[in-house]
Amino acid sequence: MPTSPTSKSALQSGAAKDDAVGLHGDYTFTIADLLGNDPGGAAKVDVSKQFFFGSAADQFHQAEYLACHGIVDNGNGTYTLTSDAIDFDYMVQIGNKGTWSQAHVDVTAPVPPPVVPARHSDTRATPTED
Repeated sequence: MPTSPTSKSALQSGAAKDDAVGLHGDYTFTIADLLGNDPGGAAKVDVSKQFFFGSAADQFHQAEYLACHGIVDNGNGTYTLTSDAIDFDYMVQIGNKGTWSQAHVDVTAPVPPPVVPARHSDTRATPTED
């Protein structure tokens, strides 16, 4: 019998391995990157049905979860961290209809660019020749 993302075993199975993104200035990642250190059977059949960001409560609220964690869905299978990105979780089903497992991802967010004060133009009158 397959488990669901809400089963207690999903949080304790340990099949999905914790990960990190944003290291070495690489702020763009894919789901395949996250699953790279998980068992070979992670999301084996259909990643769109066997993977989601967050916990069971977030499964049907992916856009909100990503926004709250400073992650931009680029719409092409890649995701980019913003300067306000924070750690996040994901859930993945192992095998065809196997155990759901949760992993935690440590985030190193990009440093926001420094704020440069706006230059004010000199508004004094320029002398003119008569």
